[in-house]
Amino acid sequence: MRLPSWRHFERKSRYVAALATELGAPFLRVKVPGPVTPPSEWRRVLVLGDHHLGDLLYRTCSFEAMRHWFPNARFTIVTAPGLGAFVADDIEFFEGYQEERRDQITGLETLAETDFDAAICTSSWRIHEDLKLALKLDIPNRAALAHKGFSAWITHPMNPPTAETSMPYAMEIWSLFRQLAQSEEAVPNVLRPEIRLSDNVRSSCAKKTAAWHDAGSQRKHLAVFTTSRQPVEQWPAASFREVVRHMAETDWQVVVFGSAGDRERLETIVAGTSARASAGELSFGELAVWLESCTTALCTDSGPRHLGNAVGTPVFFFRNLRSEPVGTGTYCATETDLVPAGLQTLDRARQAKILAEITPAFVAKQLVRQQPS
Repeated sequence: MRLPSWRHFERKSRYVAALATELGAPFLRVKVPGPVTPPSEWRRVLVLGDHHLGDLLYRTCSFEAMRHWFPNARFTIVTAPGLGAFVADDIEFFEGYQEERRDQITGLETLAETDFDAAICTSSWRIHEDLKLALKLDIPNRAALAHKGFSAWITHPMNPPTAETSMPYAMEIWSLFRQLAQSEEAVPNVLRPEIRLSDNVRSSCAKKTAAWHDAGSQRKHLAVFTTSRQPVEQWPAASFREVVRHMAETDWQVVVFGSAGDRERLETIVAGTSARASAGELSFGELAVWLESCTTALCTDSGPRHLGNAVGTPVFFFRNLRSEPVGTGTYCATETDLVPAGLQTLDRARQAKILAEITPAFVAKQLVRQQPS
């Protein structure tokens, strides 16, 4: 028995809980119908993990490698509602996640109709929820990171990167599939999310945004995203407003995006400028189509950052300062992290101070250059 190391846990309570699962492993073992087999024999594979937009797009970076390493397997990825349309035609999807708990999905009976050979848990966070779901579905092979406890529920343990080999989350997920394939391929320096945009989505976006384009204008287009669902500090709204004002005055067409609930914030940011506020007008797919036509995008560390990466638009973003800098750092050749290097796991007061020190003049200069680094 290998006990988990406290270094892998942000909270002592989670470490104690993981330790308890290892000490109590003999009592946690569950018998599931079906044989434990090597990954090369798997034919129906369920992919589990964090399920918000950015999380899904992180995982799509591995689709090409998955096809290459497991040519005889059919993959199904579980997503949140409305995100399945992004998934490539040869990867099946199941829009079952409704709440934060990943082991409590809607339509479990429908998902159980497929006899999955294996479940691959691609997250290092709340692994036990993915494993519980796999057990509910009687999946005999369960691959997961084994450094945070619950080894009694794992049939194919995988190793996380070490401190010396830490990598962006997109590469970390890619490396999990490499472990299962026992491949010697080197981890790529850059990856890009896969996204499928249907003709219907493109047509719908064109109709909704027809009035946004200035007739005959050759102006450059900037998309701005100022919010995030994550409980972290963001670059100040006043700083966003200053950049929007500067760019709009220098012949850029600027659209500031957010949800319907962000309308007041967006209207404040664009007030007195030629910029447009778009609060909940576009679906994620339509937003990706609009981003595809943009010169560049300015984002928080949220889903639109990854949409921009997927469509190849240069993205400038403010990294999540609650997380490790490598994990949430750049993974795509067309993106630039605007936050100073090396800062990590800061409390909210320190996050706010660091972000406030990033000046609008500096950010505007980076956008004008449009040379991601």
